[in-house]
Amino acid sequence: MKELDIDYDISVSNMYDITLDRGNFLVTDTEFYDINTSKLTNKKVLRSGGKQIFSMKDGTFILEIEDCGEVEYFYSNNINDLI
Repeated sequence: MKELDIDYDISVSNMYDITLDRGNFLVTDTEFYDINTSKLTNKKVLRSGGKQIFSMKDGTFILEIEDCGEVEYFYSNNINDLI
């Protein structure tokens, strides 16, 4: 697991849905604002507590950790590294 580059595009248009629960992470419908269409879009992501995992179109998985308003992002090409 590595810290995500600040320039990485985490936009909803670059995400795939995740369809299977993994470990303590459950598939959850999550609403994102799509800047390309100016509309809200639902994507299926994995969620556990203050953590979410996104599946990106380039094969990268991103772990978002929110704690007391602070957000950190990590990534891996193997989803198991993030669970």
